Amino acid sequence: MATKKPRVPILFEVEDYEVVKRLAELQGTSFSKIVAELIHEVVPQLKGVLVALEQAKAASEKLTPEAKARLRAKMEGKEAEAIEAMEELRKELDDGLQMGLDLMAQEIEAELNTGNEKA
Repeated sequence: MATKKPRVPILFEVEDYEVVKRLAELQGTSFSKIVAELIHEVVPQLKGVLVALEQAKAASEKLTPEAKARLRAKMEGKEAEAIEAMEELRKELDDGLQMGLDLMAQEIEAELNTGNEKA
């Protein structure tokens, strides 16, 4: 089927590829659909980053080299703080997801046990 949507070849890390491939198989969908959905989910955040970077670039063109160096040093410190905060948030999200998956597994096990008792 012909499509007007852009096609893009992508090189994946082997581990990343395997995870997405398994996810697609489990969901009964295509690899490309999973990747497209993931990208679609992050595009709103990327748009915000894009606007901020465009504004920063336009502003930086007006700065002296000394001012750029000072700002760069400040931004590197802020970047490190942001990365640390994102890692903490990611860990909390991972922990929450794992708890949810554990609860689902317990419910499935309980349902299987109930079904076996009735049989």
